[in-house]
Amino acid sequence: MKNVSTLIMVFCKETRIKPPQSVKSVIQSGGLRDWRAGLLLGAVLLSLSIASVARAQSGSENTSLFGTLGQLNAGVTVANALNIQPNACVPTATANGLAFLENYQLSISQPDPLSFSPTYASVNNLATAMGTYNNTYYQYYNAANNLVYTSKNARNDAAAITLGAVSVATRSNIGGTPTTWMYNGLQGYLGAGGANPAPTVSISGEIGGATPAGWLQGALNPGMSIAQNTIPTAGYLANALNANVAVELTLEWGVFNGNTWTSQGGHEVTLDAINLGNNGTGTIQFLDPYGFSPTFMNGTLTLNADGYLYVTEQTIAPPPADDNPSDLQDSVPGAGLPLIGRIDVAMIESVPEPSTCSLAGTALLIIFGMKFHRKLRGTVSITAPLRT
Repeated sequence: MKNVSTLIMVFCKETRIKPPQSVKSVIQSGGLRDWRAGLLLGAVLLSLSIASVARAQSGSENTSLFGTLGQLNAGVTVANALNIQPNACVPTATANGLAFLENYQLSISQPDPLSFSPTYASVNNLATAMGTYNNTYYQYYNAANNLVYTSKNARNDAAAITLGAVSVATRSNIGGTPTTWMYNGLQGYLGAGGANPAPTVSISGEIGGATPAGWLQGALNPGMSIAQNTIPTAGYLANALNANVAVELTLEWGVFNGNTWTSQGGHEVTLDAINLGNNGTGTIQFLDPYGFSPTFMNGTLTLNADGYLYVTEQTIAPPPADDNPSDLQDSVPGAGLPLIGRIDVAMIESVPEPSTCSLAGTALLIIFGMKFHRKLRGTVSITAPLRT
């Protein structure tokens, strides 16, 4: 009871609310005899729970619960128009995140939120639902080295020559998954008519206003809680991790030229841990799906003046080939080189799970509501004739 008293006094001090005398006397007497004290106590515990979560800048999840799927694995077989393996980061990272959500719920003896455990069949189904694609472009240049013709997925030398082309460059593995298709595809995949119905799973997220326009193709479907023109913050991501939900991040690779950010492509990862200090720097860990199996990667985190979080990491070999669908640039300069990625988009899959403190506050409200009801019942006076 002393700890409860301390919590209430701290709360009242921080919010400049004077605690009622009834609350003081109730606590000091060792009993909770006043229903109003019970209501205040429940509200205090609930408020303190919300306040502590809102201040979180650090969060992490159990790495052993994540999926083990890699985008270059032979199990990824979808072709659109070419095999999507080099650009399958979004469906693969999403499947690894859903595996975490499933494994965590089962570890705390909760019902399985998914109809089927994520496998490579899930990656293929997600890729189909999300419209993930992969193309090869043949770019033809004239004698002045100017681009005069581009052919998609097949060479067309005859057409190019008529336009003065004298050389050709091959640009392979150009494609990916637009952000809007990612959200809508996941919703369809988890929907009643989808490949993995999950009625208790909710989809939410945030899309930064600087996200490349080429990634936003079409409108988002209703039924999801997606905040557009909203930068994913460290607090938002940390709170999600502390709630043990699945979190996928879209990193926009690029370079700074002075204060100008130049996009060079994108890559999807599954977030595992984040820690941002008061000085605006910290660390991040995520599961990178690139490869025959995924790899946990560590990077440094910086909060930039533009409000975005930037990740610096050492790329794995070979580097990811996922590209901005709106251009033909390679996404990374080379294997093993430091790479800067801006966190543009966060996608979250969750199931209802009230926090312990919130439940405690609700329980107290119910208990003291019952006490108040009994108190009223005990003060009612009824006059009736005596039986003889």
